[in-house]
Amino acid sequence: MNFIKSKNDFQRGEKFMYCGKCGKDVGAAAFCPYCGAKIEAGEESGARKENRQEGHIKLKTRVNIKSVGGGILKKRKKEIGILAVSVCVIAGIVLFCTIAFRKSKSEIFLNYFEQGNYAEARQYFENELAWDAEEEEKVYQAACAQIDRLVEDCYAGKISCDAATEGISLFWDFYPDETADANEAVDALRVSQDYYQDAEARYEAGNYSAAKDLYEMVIEEDSSYADAQEKIELCYQKEMETLLAEADEMAAGGSPMDAALLLENSKSDIRSEDLQTVSERQETYYQQYESDVLSTAQEYAQAGDYEKAISVLNTADQSYSAEKFQAAIEEYEQYAPVNLMTVEPVSDNISYDRRNEQAEDIYGNTYAGYYDLCNYRTKDEDTYVEFLIPGKQNHFSGILFCPSRVQDGHTIDLEIYLDDILIYEQRQMNKRSEPVHFDLAIGEGKFLKVVTRSMDDTFTGTNPRVGLTDAKLYYVAE
Repeated sequence: MNFIKSKNDFQRGEKFMYCGKCGKDVGAAAFCPYCGAKIEAGEESGARKENRQEGHIKLKTRVNIKSVGGGILKKRKKEIGILAVSVCVIAGIVLFCTIAFRKSKSEIFLNYFEQGNYAEARQYFENELAWDAEEEEKVYQAACAQIDRLVEDCYAGKISCDAATEGISLFWDFYPDETADANEAVDALRVSQDYYQDAEARYEAGNYSAAKDLYEMVIEEDSSYADAQEKIELCYQKEMETLLAEADEMAAGGSPMDAALLLENSKSDIRSEDLQTVSERQETYYQQYESDVLSTAQEYAQAGDYEKAISVLNTADQSYSAEKFQAAIEEYEQYAPVNLMTVEPVSDNISYDRRNEQAEDIYGNTYAGYYDLCNYRTKDEDTYVEFLIPGKQNHFSGILFCPSRVQDGHTIDLEIYLDDILIYEQRQMNKRSEPVHFDLAIGEGKFLKVVTRSMDDTFTGTNPRVGLTDAKLYYVAE
């Protein structure tokens, strides 16, 4: 059966066919627009055959020509609208890309810079950019950021000072103030690096004081220089070690006071946190010095040389142990020898003169400094001079002589009393008497009296006299 409708079935006489594969109405098409199958004349689909065989085929006997023609027009209008929208979208995209990817003046200038075209950059800046405040501000911010980055990289050690200076100088023609500030910062770092190298050399040479000063100069130029700050701390430690080692060496060599003075003179250069350590070490030196002085003095005293013991104490530095030294001096003075010429009499009856000039006896002996003991009384009348023994001296010694100026025939007796007890006498001394040495043990006596007595009835010329020289009170250990 032929299922294609003839002209009698349609008002416009058109023929319609159906696809034998999918059963769709394909009109007069040679290929199915739905499944692409080729259309054979008189062909009907298997589905349509099946339907026809079952008696369910409903053929359209009429087609509304107006309805069919109207659908085609609407379809074409829709296609035209879609095309117009597409054209607008594409045009918008092109316009957006043109605007979006067009470089600004600041970008053009910076691009010149990045490519190293500095002459073109300068010309563009003068001709275009300088008249656009907004774009020029962008360039200014970018330039400042680049300058700061160069300085930061320089301080971080990523680039050298010379490289930083070279990079910064490129902005000089445009922003001289900013480049000047940046160059100043780089120069400060360069100076601090020079100081640092010099400080390192001094440190390695063991000159820690000079190295410390240079490290501090580094910090003045660059307060963030961590290595310099660490080295300053090491210099302080090394200085302390060196100072204390030098002081210890002095003290061990027998000069503890010099060691103490070394530390005292160094305190102005020592940090406050180290002062306690220095003071404690200084105290040990003072104690050592005190002990050394007292021990030395005692050694002399034990040997009976109290004068030397006192001399040691008197010449010692009194700045630390003055009271102890003075107490030792006073003790040793109790035993030290005393020249009787230096002792003031406690009583007398005008029977002596202290003479500092020289005297001579008839034997040619000379005596410097002596007591001239005279007798201004008549026969059997005593003259005397009495002394208080100043310490714990337990011996009295001296030399008795008759000056050559004594007249012939004059004689004199001499007696020595200890606490009014006669302990020594020398009789009938005259011009021809030889010098007499005496040494008397006086124990713990307090008063010493020297008495002269004339044996003549009358005096003519000089009075009878005897000289007492080298008179000394001293101590002898029992």
